[in-house]
Amino acid sequence: MRRAYKTILVVLSISLLLVSCAPREKAERLARSVEIRRDTFGIPHIKAKDEEALYFGMGFAQAEDKLELLAKNYILSQGRGAEVFGKDYLQSDMLIARFRISEIAEREFDQASSQMKQTYEAFTQGLNYYIDSHRDSLPEWIPHFSPIDSFRNTVFGIFYFIYFSQSYEIERYLAPSGSNMWAIAPQRTANGHTLFLANPHLSWVNGFVWYEAHLTIPGKLNVSGATLIGMPALSVGHNEFMAWSPTVNYPDLLDIYELKLNEDKSSYYYDGTWVPLEKREVVIKVKEETGVREVKRELFFSQHGPIMKIDGDKAYAVKLAGIGEANRLEGWFHIPKVRSFPEFKKVLEEHTLPFFNIAYGDRDGNIYYASLATIPVRTKGYDWKGIVDGSTSETQWLGFHSLKDMAQVSNPSSGYVQSCNGNPGYTTLSETFNIESFPFMYRDSQSIDLRTQLSLIMLEDEEKFTLEKLLDCKWNTRLLSAERYKDELLQICRQHPVTGEDRKILDEAIKVLEEWDNTTSVDNRGAQLFLLWALDYMYRTENPWIEPWNADHPISTPRGIANKKAAVELLIKAAKKMQEQYGTLAPLWSDIRYIQRGDKTLPLAGEGGHFGSFRVTFWTPLEQGKYRAVGGDSFVMVVEFSDPLKAFTITPYGASDDPSSSHFSDQTELFAKSQMKPAWFSEKEVKANLEKKYKPSEVIPRRKTE
Repeated sequence: MRRAYKTILVVLSISLLLVSCAPREKAERLARSVEIRRDTFGIPHIKAKDEEALYFGMGFAQAEDKLELLAKNYILSQGRGAEVFGKDYLQSDMLIARFRISEIAEREFDQASSQMKQTYEAFTQGLNYYIDSHRDSLPEWIPHFSPIDSFRNTVFGIFYFIYFSQSYEIERYLAPSGSNMWAIAPQRTANGHTLFLANPHLSWVNGFVWYEAHLTIPGKLNVSGATLIGMPALSVGHNEFMAWSPTVNYPDLLDIYELKLNEDKSSYYYDGTWVPLEKREVVIKVKEETGVREVKRELFFSQHGPIMKIDGDKAYAVKLAGIGEANRLEGWFHIPKVRSFPEFKKVLEEHTLPFFNIAYGDRDGNIYYASLATIPVRTKGYDWKGIVDGSTSETQWLGFHSLKDMAQVSNPSSGYVQSCNGNPGYTTLSETFNIESFPFMYRDSQSIDLRTQLSLIMLEDEEKFTLEKLLDCKWNTRLLSAERYKDELLQICRQHPVTGEDRKILDEAIKVLEEWDNTTSVDNRGAQLFLLWALDYMYRTENPWIEPWNADHPISTPRGIANKKAAVELLIKAAKKMQEQYGTLAPLWSDIRYIQRGDKTLPLAGEGGHFGSFRVTFWTPLEQGKYRAVGGDSFVMVVEFSDPLKAFTITPYGASDDPSSSHFSDQTELFAKSQMKPAWFSEKEVKANLEKKYKPSEVIPRRKTE
């Protein structure tokens, strides 16, 4: 009996040892099965025999280049930002708890397809393989991660995009975001090749940093592009046949429900009965200099969603669509494999993305646009644009609209589609439509902002595009607001009765603006003065235009300065501020506007799209009237479907976050000059521009045996 017992113990011990070794052995096998080839800009060209090894390599490469940023994003998505990084992340942690991001991620990952689970598992194994082998040199706060952590980061990223898009109703937590994208058909190009531009605009920090990679499974997959750091699937890119890109859209994904509470506010009235509110105490740890303190909050939930506000005997719950649905997120893994236009449409039909516009262009000359979202089917007869009665099951969502219900434009006669986050009805001028035809999808009838107008003007003005002309359009520094309003402003100022010192400084301002070329180029001297005026007049003056935007003149309105007195006074105000701040009305742009990467500081062009700039830069003001770029153009990709295919990309940072790396700021220098680097795609190009190649197993030390 004792011998049998010992035998059982030995068997169990061996079994446990084998189980514990299995993941390690699998990781070692995958590490030997993938090759990472770095080009002369440090971009990883990852090559493997199957998807499991490929995404292991993707996780490993991201960890090599940007591990601390990736790990921070994962911790933030866990709702532990304040615990690890301090009080600045308390609001974010509370938001994650309120919307139950972790619970959603765990539920949806459990329901995901086996292929999707395997992809996240492989990606996380690659990440952990790097962490394990470099543990001694890493910050202590970087832990091991699970596939759920990787998936949660994706869910959290999508949640933030959706949450931001609904910011007309709830407090805005994000920095500005947006994008430009163009697809130009062969009929509009000089050499008959489809041209494609992808140009997301995001912050350059935290979860909005792009990671560029080229993924190859010989004979099966060859795709290049970028994804947000910490996510395995490329969300913008191209293969041999087609290119695609998303931009942020503004669909109606949110409803606010009013609930009637009982006397002690513990229950709400629903379908003739009182339903208890779910109460949950949330404890968030906050790192401080003296240690860690705990912040406790009571959160309440209804079947409609989290309670955002209680006012007397009323509670207000928010219901938000599109968060974390695994089937929809899986679309990002299928798109890179697409080999035909019908196949692309099929992917969108089966895995309609939870959010975003999307543009498509292919080698065969097809171009396409769709405004996608998880749009609820809502019962008619209720005012869904306002606060909805939450006391009846009649206001519960009835499902979700399919792709066929959504705004789409396919192969228009204009030969182009574009999106700058604006009104989908003006994706192309040859096939405009009123978005009120989609009342279930869009909450407001949107006019076209100036960035969208400039986009359409450039596309309409050029009869036949070349790759070079497309690049010129992308990097142009025109300000449509100046082109439209400056001359009229100057004429009003010349004629307006102003005397004394005000006339003197006004005449000086007129001279500066007369000599200015209406751009934000680094060598301009008038943009700063004009922008100070434009901010006050265009966005802080009531009824500023004689002719507001209207659909009869979609790319030439609003126009006509309506409040001449205010226009003059605001230019005088702007001129005095310039004189006080800079000692001149005409500072050189390159002296006050810059991009910084490590110890490298370079002048940078561009401005916000709301002023009509296609070259988008987000600025943060500093002391002494200077501005540092913090976002805007964040990943730019231009593709020509020639033979061989030509592709160019750029980011404002670099492939590596290691300041000692030659690829920390090499792209920053090009970006500041409005230049792009080749995105080598063919096997011949990759081999000709190779800096190094290796397998993860070859370049990292073996683990010590315990």
